[in-house]
Amino acid sequence: MSPKARKRNRIKRFLPSRLFLIIGIAVLVLFSVSLGKEVVRRYEVNKEIQALEKEVEELENQNTELADLIQYLNTNSFREKEARTKLGMAKEGEKVVVIPNIEVVAETATEAVGVPDNVEELSNPERWFAYFFNQ
Repeated sequence: MSPKARKRNRIKRFLPSRLFLIIGIAVLVLFSVSLGKEVVRRYEVNKEIQALEKEVEELENQNTELADLIQYLNTNSFREKEARTKLGMAKEGEKVVVIPNIEVVAETATEAVGVPDNVEELSNPERWFAYFFNQ
């Protein structure tokens, strides 16, 4: 037999052998594991891309809302409203009326009348007595 024929004969005996089968399965397992890792990595990357796209959309909406707010704050009607409410300004012919805070008025009224601090603990007749006679 020639050397080429012997080589072919060895290859023909090697292909159906168990060693070839084990090597083939090992290579197949390695490729499968590698493919599985790649699929998982790609899934995670796509999930992260979707989360980032959602965040970008939310930030764009926030940016639009802020731009609208800035545009409103630069209007004359807003400036006029703020001047009226915070600075007490009025147009010609208008009168400014200041209504004090109700809690402050009630506090000063009880102090002026001389109602004791423990008014919550007193009974109703004791409250009336304190109202009329503790001046």
